[in-house]
Order: sequence, then C-alpha cells, then structure tokens
Amino acid sequence: MAEASAEFVDLDRLLESSGRKIAEKLGVEGAVVTSGASPALILAAACIAGGGRGGRYLAPAIPPRLPACV
Repeated sequence: MAEASAEFVDLDRLLESSGRKIAEKLGVEGAVVTSGASPALILAAACIAGGGRGGRYLAPAIPPRLPACV
C-alpha cells in the first residue's frame, strides 16, 4: 500500500481506457466501469431517456410485460 500510495493515477484516463478495453473484449460499441450498481442504473436510465443537456426528458413507453429479460 505504501508503494502504491506514492504513485499518481489519472482516474478519468484509467476509466476511459478500461471501458474501451472491456468493450473491445465484448465486441460492443462501448462500456463504462462504475463504482457499483446504482451508478450503472442511473447511466442506463440516462441512455434510455436520451436527449440533451439541461432539459427534462421522458423515457420511452415500456410495454407492461416485456417479452424477455433485458
């Protein structure tokens, strides 16, 4: 721990590069590393709602019963 505490890590760069590597391994367009399930769910909801910055956007209508697990 003492040795690691003496090193600098740019967390933005680390998260961006780890997401890129994971996406590459999974064969998907993009991936994001989060600190837990809550931030991941917030990001997923934001992706579904779409829209731009600074406004209020509604999620698309979701059927009462989904045909399969997502």
